[in-house]
Amino acid sequence: MIKGTVTVAAALAVLVSLPGSVLAAPKRVPPTEILSSVALGNVKVGVSPRDEAIVVGDIDNGASDPTLVARVRGSGGRLSVAQELSRTGNAEVPRDIEFNAGGDTFLSWGIATGRSPGERSFRKAGGLFSVPMPWPEGSCTRLSSVRFTADGLPEVACSATLSSGAARDTAISVTGSTSEGVLFGLPTTLQPAVNFGFLTPHLDIGPDGTRAVAWRVDEGSGPGQAQKVKFAVAPPGGPFGSTQQAASVLLSTGGFAELGGISVLADGRVAILYERSGGGPPQPHVLIRKPDGTLVDLPLPTTTAQGRISIVRDGTGALVLWAEDSGFATPVTFKVGSLVGDSIPDSSIQTLDNGVSGMTQTGDLLVAPNGAAAFARRLSVAGDQVLGAWVRPARGRPFAGPFTIGSEDSISSFSAALDKHGSLSAAWIRDETVDKVFFGGLDAAGPSLSRLAMPARLRAGRAGRFSVSATDPAGVKAVKWSFGDRKSATGGRVGHSFARPGRYRVTVTATDEAGQSTKASRVVAVGR
Repeated sequence: MIKGTVTVAAALAVLVSLPGSVLAAPKRVPPTEILSSVALGNVKVGVSPRDEAIVVGDIDNGASDPTLVARVRGSGGRLSVAQELSRTGNAEVPRDIEFNAGGDTFLSWGIATGRSPGERSFRKAGGLFSVPMPWPEGSCTRLSSVRFTADGLPEVACSATLSSGAARDTAISVTGSTSEGVLFGLPTTLQPAVNFGFLTPHLDIGPDGTRAVAWRVDEGSGPGQAQKVKFAVAPPGGPFGSTQQAASVLLSTGGFAELGGISVLADGRVAILYERSGGGPPQPHVLIRKPDGTLVDLPLPTTTAQGRISIVRDGTGALVLWAEDSGFATPVTFKVGSLVGDSIPDSSIQTLDNGVSGMTQTGDLLVAPNGAAAFARRLSVAGDQVLGAWVRPARGRPFAGPFTIGSEDSISSFSAALDKHGSLSAAWIRDETVDKVFFGGLDAAGPSLSRLAMPARLRAGRAGRFSVSATDPAGVKAVKWSFGDRKSATGGRVGHSFARPGRYRVTVTATDEAGQSTKASRVVAVGR
């Protein structure tokens, strides 16, 4: 293995939060280097409800060096020192960085070699990650999927090792925490052991407490091998029911089954996006399971390329992303549509990138709690790797873009996340002799303003006090006051006197590092 040191950049230009709605077109946040090493592997980013951004990167330096490193950007824009999460050789970046309503997070990751158990760590909002703990034998090894329940505790679905010996007998198990994400009960096994099975679970928990897990598995070997997509559902407060099968295709016929994701909708329905082929063009489907167990299999109005499908909950329905023109060497057209009831109306379908050549990664389909959404993707343009995003400011609005996030000679890994207001954070690795992690994104609006205070009345010539609290995850670049008498001042707390009686509209403007601004104003009556 290559051995080297880890260095961390001193500052980070980050994204701002919205005051509640999108005020302007998103602006690019200048990328900032936050981590470097001679052997960076992958990177993952998440943004909490408290506007903390967590970036996790893996460093393939062997067991004697830090393998997983996390950096946290606080809600005020300050960047923490790098915290080592694991020294286990070949530890993998967590698949999910999820948060509960209070901003706590739980990370679960696997080890890429051998039969080593996975590891886990818990972090209270504003604190440090706990010392990593290995999962118990027969619990979680790799490929964990994490979601939080309504009571703020994490639940984990993962690929688990159930037996010892040379054969890798694996299963899907689900386990829920009993105390701050540290103590877990015994796992529930959903998928019986499969020798050399490829098991990648997708877990989701709906607003009503319905839990659902879907996974893809390779069963058998040789001409009789089959790829299947399976799932299991647990009603609110109840256990998981029997495993059901969404798709099964024999590999000997040249077909396959692929899982694009699972989403538990607001009414308890479960939507599973999968793709199947019997030797012809791959065809994406949305399988809808209703609370009474009824199944509706909805083919999407397209053919697609393997691995270019994703689904995410969007209000009462879901957003579905797919790609037309199969084959990684041919131009690709991305489309997105809304699952409304048991259908995807033609009126909801929008083309995003059309005829893109040199696509190297599907990207992330994201939805924020306020209804903003984004599709972040990476592609090759004139020999460079370009990160870009299509963004939707609110439900019912179309996507606009693409907006460029960054451009590098070579990008080995990237990840994106939306904050609670719709601004997009992105982290990516630039391949060099010394690899570097950069953090940037798209800023959707200016700082949030609160505690605005100014006198309603003043006497001419007598100074009054004016103050406002401007907050922003990146920190506030400037606060400027305009007093309506051709005078101005800067700062969060200022004093000002008016020379003549009259009614003056006083306006305060806060500007962030990306150039987005937020204004507020009031009228001050000045007497003699």
